[in-house]
Amino acid sequence: MNPKALIAARAVRTGAAATRAFAAESAAVRTMAAARSRESGGERAQPRAAQARLDDAQWRAIAARLPPTLIRRAQRNAERYRRFVEDVLQVAAGDLRWRELEPNAGSWRTVYMRFLRWCEDGVWDGVIDALQAEPELARALRRRVDEHRRASGRRRQDAAPKPGEASRARRGDCAR
Repeated sequence: MNPKALIAARAVRTGAAATRAFAAESAAVRTMAAARSRESGGERAQPRAAQARLDDAQWRAIAARLPPTLIRRAQRNAERYRRFVEDVLQVAAGDLRWRELEPNAGSWRTVYMRFLRWCEDGVWDGVIDALQAEPELARALRRRVDEHRRASGRRRQDAAPKPGEASRARRGDCAR
């Protein structure tokens, strides 16, 4: 049955039975669309990011390269810190946008903000060194960190006042 016929049949029905019928028809339409997609080769491939899970040895190597304060926190909250690093690796390896993080990762914005803080503190350099056994992950993470550093450097330069403007603003001079 084609989708247009299903929609026409739904329009004729009324009442509670129509809601159940609509749900069944919607499922049928989705099933047919998925079948067509598979036949045409349009099935979406799993992102490379699924490979961004760390084994215990990799996590220990990464945890050992963290700054002392982060090592203590990571020891107390090992599961959360490991999940955070895996989420960042998922974004980097899959070349995803931050909003495309898995829903079970929690808030993408929280992950992104911690990623930014770790970039500014230079924490990712140690993580990248620890990932040298996995060159693809290390390369993807290096690329993402470098992109952020370039972007944040431009913003800081644009936002900084020109040398003469700062002194004029303090004196109260008006630039005309």
